[in-house]
Amino acid sequence: MSKKKILIFASSERSTLELINVVKEIKKRNHDFFFLYSNHIDTQFPTYSINNFTYDTNIEDFINSYTSKTLGDITLPFIPDVLLVSRENWEPERSIFIEFKQLGTIICCIENSSWLYSEIDSKLELCSRKNFPTNLIDVFFDHSDWTFETKKTANWVTYKTKIVGVPKYDSIINIKPYDKNKPIIIIYGSMNKFLHQNILLKTKHIIKNFSNQYEIFYKPHPVEFIDFKDDFDNDFNNLKNIAYIKVIKDENSFQSIVKSSDINIGILSSIMYYPLILDKKVVLFDLKESGLENTYDIEKYQGERYKFWAPIVKVNTFDEFKTLIGKKFLDETLKRKNILMEDIYNNLDTYDENCIFIENNKNIENNKKVLKYFDNFNDFKSSERIVNEIENLYV
Repeated sequence: MSKKKILIFASSERSTLELINVVKEIKKRNHDFFFLYSNHIDTQFPTYSINNFTYDTNIEDFINSYTSKTLGDITLPFIPDVLLVSRENWEPERSIFIEFKQLGTIICCIENSSWLYSEIDSKLELCSRKNFPTNLIDVFFDHSDWTFETKKTANWVTYKTKIVGVPKYDSIINIKPYDKNKPIIIIYGSMNKFLHQNILLKTKHIIKNFSNQYEIFYKPHPVEFIDFKDDFDNDFNNLKNIAYIKVIKDENSFQSIVKSSDINIGILSSIMYYPLILDKKVVLFDLKESGLENTYDIEKYQGERYKFWAPIVKVNTFDEFKTLIGKKFLDETLKRKNILMEDIYNNLDTYDENCIFIENNKNIENNKKVLKYFDNFNDFKSSERIVNEIENLYV
């Protein structure tokens, strides 16, 4: 195994937390590294906000330095063998890929979400990844056999994937718990407009019934702060017109609060891995009630959603769009959804208007029966596996 020169880039707090455990493992093994990262909640662009970034490196003398244009003219101690990121299809990462691929750098990306559902959106997202420059990524570090199978149903290029688990959670057991005065309920939002609206209605119902007994928090998807900003107060500390609830604005606060939480309520998504692996009570919104089933209905994509995706996946008519998705894929998505949800509902509680879920208490051991969908290993050693894979790259 040869020593590698590794550049790690994180454009926001979320990306930093997704990469930091891998950086610690790289440092531990004494590979040459340069970690350029931001702890801002919003995505930062180094070309015009380099002051919002910090760096860490184990190189003292920048003898063989390289000045990067896409990293805000910052000087690196080397031309990297490997570039590691956790955002694959957005700027500023896309421009960074182009610069470093021209230098012969191998590009690796850690998946930042678990592909639990094989749905129309997932196929569209994977189609978009085949476009330049996202297609310059050489290796994707994925979470589980289930999430990999989700991609394969959408015709993903299988040779790029390595299954390693979720490195973001490798250090969660060391997070300091939130100092609570009452039991805690966390309600999880969604970036989907229909889901967002439905979840806010259910949030009001939960507040009405449990604000005296519980401290209640709302954990938005980061996109909610942008797309639904009018639903929050000026400082994003609270939801408008909903008293007795606090908004969790940043990832560090969330990790601390979820560690002290008692009940976690939302749709089944990547973020639910936190409470599941910490053996917390997880309550799921029903797919039909939440509106998530709309993502399996091709006809629901007419209008705004088609207009958004058409230029990205390069189709000119809605009939072409339907052909791209394909009946075979839609049949497979429903089959996989039924397998997933039967297992999930057999093991986790479901939200109901009468709030019976508060009293229900399915054995917490049931959490372990669904963890396999999120992470093949669940052993807090994903970072080790990622660095093993990087060490085995031929550069």
